[in-house]
Amino acid sequence: MEYRILGKTGLKISRLGFGGIPIQRIDAEGTKEIIPAIKPTNKRASNGSVIWECRCDCGNIVQRHSMILGQAIGRWGNFFNSEAYGAITTLDALQKIGLPEFVIDGMFIMGSYRQPTFFYESAWCFFGFLAMLIVRKYKYLRKGQLTGFYLVWYGIERFVVEALRADSLMLGPIKIAQILSIVFIFVGIILL
Repeated sequence: MEYRILGKTGLKISRLGFGGIPIQRIDAEGTKEIIPAIKPTNKRASNGSVIWECRCDCGNIVQRHSMILGQAIGRWGNFFNSEAYGAITTLDALQKIGLPEFVIDGMFIMGSYRQPTFFYESAWCFFGFLAMLIVRKYKYLRKGQLTGFYLVWYGIERFVVEALRADSLMLGPIKIAQILSIVFIFVGIILL
């Protein structure tokens, strides 16, 4: 097993890598397998929204509001693996944000303090989850609108956070995730 030190905490932790592939980095073969496997079912949640089913390896039933909560929690994996971080910053700047000390210590990566973009994304997704819990109770919610809300919310967040990240996948001078974020926002607006 491979171990590493977590930032300046001095904690020796095992390095896990189960392959949490981001949406933006999926290859053509993966897309061919996943896209047809995700489809709406005839089942409905208590508020009438469609339940989406994924018949990939997991066989789970996924709803948009639970997916965004999973993204909020999953970003903490980026923290523990010292990935998805932003530009170099100062200790003082991180302390002014009001981050917990263990997060500040964990953001000491490659000899410098880094912007905790994982934290920004986690917080945004968590607030998106809360917003979706409220929106899904709207009695005039039409089919696809909750998905539209999710795509717009996540697209805006991802566009902003990617601008801050230092380790993004690039296509020349353009960040691939930002292009996909614009697509998410556009499709989400259509669904709204």
